Formats: sequence, C-alpha cells, structure tokens
Amino acid sequence: MEPFTPERLLIIAAFVAVLVVMLILVRVNRGTLSSRIKAGRRIEIESAARVGPDAQATLLRIDGARVLVVSGKRTGIAIHSLSAGEDTA
Repeated sequence: MEPFTPERLLIIAAFVAVLVVMLILVRVNRGTLSSRIKAGRRIEIESAARVGPDAQATLLRIDGARVLVVSGKRTGIAIHSLSAGEDTA
C-alpha cells in the first residue's frame, strides 16, 4: 500500500485549500465578526492581575456595572460591586 497516492494528495490539497479560503474570509471580515461576537456579551473581563503567589484579582463589567472578584487557593472568593464613585480608575 502506497502512503501517498494521487487520490490522497488531491484530498489533502483540497482540504488545505478550504482552510486557506476560510482563513482569508476570517481575516477580511475580522471587524464584522468581532463586533458580532462582542454584541451579545453580558460579562466582559476588563483586567486581571495576580496579587500573590496563589491569589488573583479580576475586574469584570457585568451589564454595565463593575465588579471586583478576588480569589485564591487557600481563601474563598470575595466579590465586591463597585459603586459609581469607585468606577473611575
């Protein structure tokens, strides 16, 4: 049994061609696709930072409100809703 028959090479070439066409379509329509994906999001991660060897702070925007979530391995999860006065950074 031959590993590379003309039929197999044709199938591989067609598959790679389809992938290249899909890549070109995604790159051309990047802005439109990105705005459609973001339009339906209710939760967005604004910022995330490590605050210790086993803890992380994440600033989220949920339906327009900002929420700070601090989590760690040895501690629980702390959730703090930021008021309008704390909204400016």
